Amino acid sequence: MHPVLVDLSRFEPFGLSPTSTAVRVAVFVIVAVGAHLLTGGLIRRSAARPRWWTDPASWAMVAGLAAMVAALVWVVSRVHSYGLMLALGFLTAMALTRRRLGRFGEDPDWVNPLAVVALAAGVIGARLAFVIQFHEHFGPVGFDGLPRSMGQRLIEMARLTSGGLVFDGGLILAIAAVLIFLRLRKLPLRRFLDVLAVSAMVGLAFGRMGCLLNGCCYGGVVDPGHPLAVRFPYASVPLVYPHGDDNPFPREAKISPAYITQYEQGDLPAPPALTAGGRLRLPGELDTPDQWQAAREARSLPVHPAQVYGIVNALLLAGLLAAISRLRTREGQVFAWLLILYPITRFMLEMIRDDTPKGFMNLTVAQVKCIGLVAAGVVLLAALRRLPAQCAPLGRQRAAAEAAPAPAPRRHGRRRRT
Repeated sequence: MHPVLVDLSRFEPFGLSPTSTAVRVAVFVIVAVGAHLLTGGLIRRSAARPRWWTDPASWAMVAGLAAMVAALVWVVSRVHSYGLMLALGFLTAMALTRRRLGRFGEDPDWVNPLAVVALAAGVIGARLAFVIQFHEHFGPVGFDGLPRSMGQRLIEMARLTSGGLVFDGGLILAIAAVLIFLRLRKLPLRRFLDVLAVSAMVGLAFGRMGCLLNGCCYGGVVDPGHPLAVRFPYASVPLVYPHGDDNPFPREAKISPAYITQYEQGDLPAPPALTAGGRLRLPGELDTPDQWQAAREARSLPVHPAQVYGIVNALLLAGLLAAISRLRTREGQVFAWLLILYPITRFMLEMIRDDTPKGFMNLTVAQVKCIGLVAAGVVLLAALRRLPAQCAPLGRQRAAAEAAPAPAPRRHGRRRRT
């Protein structure tokens, strides 16, 4: 568990501090422009030279990109594992979509505007779903017991850096935004949705890896002898953190959601060194060697690795949907099967998760949404079966169709008997 991978908030080389707004804006502009130019140069070289990696100029461009990324990390100060995994998943999904669009006979350049629309709508939908599902976190009284105005509550709702994204909500709003975009651009709607279905599951796999590193979305308590049981630490410090303090658990350390939840529920007796006044000490409140040692050894109760199950589930669904895309007889069937298969597996995964409250009929909010998505998928699949069996050829089928000679024109009318 490493919610924060890099923390350079106290790192000031040569006495330079990234806290100045002017410094942040200047570095961001330089990185954005430079990365655009260098990336374009690498793409042109890779297209013109089969062995571009043997070219010293290409490696100079790669080194320049690495330096720009390092500068951006210094300005941002903190690199969160969940955000990094989301970014990697988004870029991987973009690359996969570009490749598959060409196989479906569409222009891959549509990936960039589609990605912007899906990303913006997905983030808004994921955050909105979190606010609705955990509305008690944004009440008129904060966790510190102090009252909050409506403006403060709205700011907290929009603060993505505090964490809190729900994939289902992001998926629903992203689908709606993509549908509107495709309709406005007069693009083949069902064909594009079939392509995006596989990419969405690949992106989800990266997202679940981010959940594992962040320590959220954990499973329920299991027997200590369970072969896949995991125990989350009391708290985790960034992998890269040049703070210079003797305290190995400074205030920037992140406490495990599983550990603190099990303690608050009375299931986990914490060591006396980690408690004060009936509450769990936060990492910044540990200031003695005894407390540091207790924090190093403290672990949560063994739980299901629900995040790992989610990764495997997403990858299996991506492979299955890719196979369905080669066997489909009508455009839109791959997307329909996504609406059916993913909610079913997510419904089952919710049964072993222990981080979301249950409500109506002992179901979580995610399970209720899954029922609606399955119903929508079944209706869509039934509607598609009423359409003629025709779809765009894929891969080798497409190449074979282009290489095949045109059929001879058929003669109409009766043949004269001889």
